[in-house]
Amino acid sequence: IYRRKKGFSSPFIEWLYEEYGENILKLFLEVNTHLGLFDEKYLRFLFNEGKNGQSKQHIYSLFLFCKWYKRTYL
Repeated sequence: IYRRKKGFSSPFIEWLYEEYGENILKLFLEVNTHLGLFDEKYLRFLFNEGKNGQSKQHIYSLFLFCKWYKRTYL
């Protein structure tokens, strides 16, 4: 009761990669083909970083954006 606050993190990126796997990168590239906003090499880099548990927020945000864009505009 007297210890400092301690954060809690969920394994959302692990769940995302377990559920979608390589389809995450395919989604990124498909949406980027239409928009041309992102550097393809960097998207591949982020995808591989995510596999190693890095850049979690970037991957998740980009994934949600791409899912929304695909559903809304493609």
